[in-house]
Amino acid sequence: MKEHIQRLASGAVAYKKITLAALVGLVTVVAGVFAVNMPPKDMLAIVGTLPTDIGVPEIEISTVGATGTVEASVGSSWPGELVSLRSIPVQPSREGTIVSWNVHIGQRVVAEEVLGTLSRPPSMPDTVAMLAEEEKMASMARANVVAKRVYTTERIAQLEAQRANIERSLSASQKILGTDGSGGATFSMIEAKKATIRAMLRGSLAKTYMMLSGQGTLPARWTAVALKDAIGEQNSRLRDQYPTVLFAVLTDLDTPDRLPLTSGLAYFDLVIKLVDASIPDGAMLTDAGLTDLKTMLHEDQEAFLMAADGLRETELMAVDTEKMSFEQLRMIDSDIAMLKQNLAMAEGDVVAKEASYRTVEGAIGGGSAIVAPQGGIVSSILKKPGEFVEPGMPVAIVTGAGKNGLIVRMRIPGNVRVPEIGSPLSVVRTGFPQDAREAKLIGVGNALDETGSVVADALLLESTDWPIGASLRVIASSENDTLFAPLSAVWWNAKGEPNVWAISEAGRVYVQALTLGRTVGADIEVYSGLLPGDRYIVKPSQGIVEDMLLDDLNAQADDDDLSAKSAAPNPHAGHAGMGGME
Repeated sequence: MKEHIQRLASGAVAYKKITLAALVGLVTVVAGVFAVNMPPKDMLAIVGTLPTDIGVPEIEISTVGATGTVEASVGSSWPGELVSLRSIPVQPSREGTIVSWNVHIGQRVVAEEVLGTLSRPPSMPDTVAMLAEEEKMASMARANVVAKRVYTTERIAQLEAQRANIERSLSASQKILGTDGSGGATFSMIEAKKATIRAMLRGSLAKTYMMLSGQGTLPARWTAVALKDAIGEQNSRLRDQYPTVLFAVLTDLDTPDRLPLTSGLAYFDLVIKLVDASIPDGAMLTDAGLTDLKTMLHEDQEAFLMAADGLRETELMAVDTEKMSFEQLRMIDSDIAMLKQNLAMAEGDVVAKEASYRTVEGAIGGGSAIVAPQGGIVSSILKKPGEFVEPGMPVAIVTGAGKNGLIVRMRIPGNVRVPEIGSPLSVVRTGFPQDAREAKLIGVGNALDETGSVVADALLLESTDWPIGASLRVIASSENDTLFAPLSAVWWNAKGEPNVWAISEAGRVYVQALTLGRTVGADIEVYSGLLPGDRYIVKPSQGIVEDMLLDDLNAQADDDDLSAKSAAPNPHAGHAGMGGME
């Protein structure tokens, strides 16, 4: 529907042009007839009253991408070369003159293959002295490492023997003390002390229970416990607690894995308090008997505490022995590691000094062969026979085998629009226009080189047999083409932003913002804002407002033009007046 309306509007404009042309022709014919039959004075008067220009101007419209319009899509292309990330330069270690090359570009070589030769430099006193100094240092390093190797071997043997003695001593101590974890150390110091505590406590129970109850054997059940009436007569609570405390001790004594330290201390504490609360009855418990019982209990309690303290000291001694032994073993291991490290450093020093000697020797009196640093293909030869080179100067390039890591390196002028990273590109080998490959932009430099260009890299998306260093031409895709528009169509708003008056499909005028680039003559680059097929006004006039119809704008232009011409002075009017005066 929009296209139909546009065609009708275009037809109306064309019909208007034809009508105006016919009117102009008719006026011309009539004027010619009158001019033939009228006197010269009257003809001058009539001609003086006619407008100088009968044609009616129209607003000039341009379509982006249309043939014959002032805009143009300018494609971009830049020179480049094929670069391999696996390329390694060949750099001689000494200075000299290239005598000859044994290879040519494109030849496959292996690592350490002789590519060419350098001239042998003359021997100078200072260079000979330098070589002698390097040889001396290498010899001293070799002698040092031999001596250090002998010392290290003997010292490590001593430390290993010391370590074995400490381990044997620790094992023996653990067996004696009973901390070796064997579980069968019946006669160890710790187990002996535990057995002493059990025997001491069991003997004290047997003696005191007979004096407290009058019975010769320990009870089998706590309900069978019976105390003399005089025992603890002043504190019945202590009498009630006695069976429980007694059987707690007996239970610990009957359990092999449980040491009755806590229960034994509780028993002595309760029995002493129970005896202190007793009253002699003169028959079952006399004053002398009560005194002897108290004395015996205090002695047994003291002996029990001393035995428990001896057990703790033995256990601490076992811990200290193990700790000291482990610390000694750690120090021995540290000494052995340090000896090995020092030996390795000395051996590394020998390697470094020998390498330094070989480097100086090659730079001074040898090393005439130029060798390949890796296997691959000779992609470039940078120096010719007879040219002088310095140490480390690249003289050739060897590229590793395979086509992986091939990139196209190009230089884009700094005053043009650079494509976005990831943009598709087309790469053509110079001289072979049909041999093209697809590529993708992967990186753009952020600084200009000495030529005012930006270095950029593109990754080839297709395999190729092009040689490394081949001259290429990189062509941007059509989506990166730059549009040009006339400067007369661009106007700037109050904020300084560039715009054009664009025309919609319905024939309405609207503001279209632009992003501009370089100015080239009477045209300017348009980076964004206009697309192929868009229409805009080439030379906008005053009075244009947004959302105006194109027809109204043309009509307004017609009226303004006719008004301006009717108000203009007639150059022939003076001649007519002068004729009348005659």
